[in-house]
Amino acid sequence: MKIYFVHINDVQSGPFNKEELKELGITKETMVWYEGIEFWVCAGEIAELTDVLKVIPPPLISSVNHSKLVEQNVSKAEPEQKDLTSETKKNASNSSKSYLTGAIALVLLIGFFVFIYVDQKSKQEELQYQLELQNAKLLEQERIEEERKAEELRAQRAAKLSALRTEYDQALTNLRAAKMKMDEINEFRLLRT
Repeated sequence: MKIYFVHINDVQSGPFNKEELKELGITKETMVWYEGIEFWVCAGEIAELTDVLKVIPPPLISSVNHSKLVEQNVSKAEPEQKDLTSETKKNASNSSKSYLTGAIALVLLIGFFVFIYVDQKSKQEELQYQLELQNAKLLEQERIEEERKAEELRAQRAAKLSALRTEYDQALTNLRAAKMKMDEINEFRLLRT
């Protein structure tokens, strides 16, 4: 069930249901708003309220006055009709100009957003390319560092191996010298006996 708000004599009131609106005696000119519409509208424009609207008849006119009013309205209607035709043409011209202006503004706005999108896309691609370049440089630096470490390790192993060979050669020389002394001692013993 919809809840309505009304605007009568510059005062906003509500909430009301349909029955309460009927009791208020709203007319088709009464401004009404309910949840789901954006702006206040005349009650006569809301289809579901037609059965609750208070109908106010026009004032009664005598038949003589009525004839005079009809003649006046007919004589006024012809110039007004011409004025309305030229005014309608002006309004149509102004309307088409405003549509054209709106269309141009829309095209410019779309062009601006397309430009922004393309610019952002190219910037994103440039950043992606720079990131890939930096990653490639980083991988190259890591590879060079690994090669340097491997070469350093080979050099350390070669130095250790060289030191071990030198120690081995020294130990072998010492062993030969000791063997020669031993041979001399055994020879001396043999001569002594």
